[in-house]
Amino acid sequence: FGIIFSIRFYFSDHHETLSEAIFQGFYQSISAVTNSGFDVTGMSATPYAKDYLFITFLIFLIMVGGIGFPVIMEFKEWLFHKREKHDIPFRFSLFSKLAISIYLILFIFGTLAIYLLERNHLFADMSEIQKWMTSMFYSTTTRNAGLQMHDLSSFQTPTLLLFSMLMFIGCSPSSVGGGVRTTTIAILGLYMLSFIKSEDNVTIFSRRIEDRDIKKAVVVFNLSLAMCFLAVLILSITEQQDMIAIIVEVASAFGTTGLSLGITSDLTFIGKIVIAALMFIGRIGMLYTLMVFVPKERQDHGYLFPSEKIIIG
Repeated sequence: FGIIFSIRFYFSDHHETLSEAIFQGFYQSISAVTNSGFDVTGMSATPYAKDYLFITFLIFLIMVGGIGFPVIMEFKEWLFHKREKHDIPFRFSLFSKLAISIYLILFIFGTLAIYLLERNHLFADMSEIQKWMTSMFYSTTTRNAGLQMHDLSSFQTPTLLLFSMLMFIGCSPSSVGGGVRTTTIAILGLYMLSFIKSEDNVTIFSRRIEDRDIKKAVVVFNLSLAMCFLAVLILSITEQQDMIAIIVEVASAFGTTGLSLGITSDLTFIGKIVIAALMFIGRIGMLYTLMVFVPKERQDHGYLFPSEKIIIG
């Protein structure tokens, strides 16, 4: 992809020399697949907003980086399995099935939501295919990549809130991205669905999800949400910025996305410390943060306390 991008850049109007085109091509491909979002031109993907093949390649690279290394390794094993023509069918793990499914669901949901919110606003003068391509691009890049084709201030507030939600969710576990992670959201959704249906077990793809994993998902989501809320509260006190700009900044930091409404350089010292802490925790994950910084005290008395009902809801 670096070679393809280099050729594209060389024959565009934005690069004068071959060496510069090669550098930008490989830099752009690495930035996309690692979901880093770094941009040395200051224009990100803006000059190529109507180059649909280029945008499609970017979307693919972002997805590869965000889907998770275990999924990529299993996909490689599946390809070898098909090439060797085994009699026993290859079975993907529950993690891979769940990670791919929720990734695609979020991608489709984000695309439809962005299209509906902006089709008569920012996308009003675009062709129909450009509207859909732009919606797919932002549905992907807001999950962690941080590349952009427009100034974020051009979007409506509901769209920015949608971006914040996608950035908060982030990518799959064991990927290059941050956030609360896709499988956490998937397990929470399945747990709520099973509770509504009065089912004793949470099942998907003919497999049961362990109670321990459900507890982890609940703890990670609630702590992450509480931490981001606290960060928004702190920044709303220390910074003289619009609330939507603060929300986007916090969600972007926790998701290690890099998108901003342009307030990052104007943050106070406290604000920068808060954002840096969010990026650190969002990248290594809330669960690993707890394992490192919270000491575990295991108490086994050999007996269980009696249970008692509590009114909820």
